[in-house]
Amino acid sequence: MELATNAYIELMNHQNDIRFDIIAITFTKNKNYNLNHIEDAFWPED
Repeated sequence: MELATNAYIELMNHQNDIRFDIIAITFTKNKNYNLNHIEDAFWPED
């Protein structure tokens, strides 16, 4: 994941602070879903 985040930052030429959240959506057998949002999941290394 670190490789992908660094590539994204370079591709977008992002110059400010950046954080990454993780959003997980899991579906149940009866067609419901659970949403889990992890804010500030990680910060890329300099």
